[in-house]
Amino acid sequence: MPDAAGWLGGKSAEMRAALMSSQLIGLLVMRSIIESEALAADHVEQIVAAVAPTIQSLADS
Repeated sequence: MPDAAGWLGGKSAEMRAALMSSQLIGLLVMRSIIESEALAADHVEQIVAAVAPTIQSLADS
């Protein structure tokens, strides 16, 4: 995570980058591998609306 942490900067940048990555990788696994119906392609706008605030909060911290 050094590249992302460098881009984020600030306190706990490496941890925040890892948390952001883990959330996005988890979403990818649920959609692509487990094929969760709740996270299907037709729900993209809802997924973005739910996940974006958390990612943004980690980026801004």
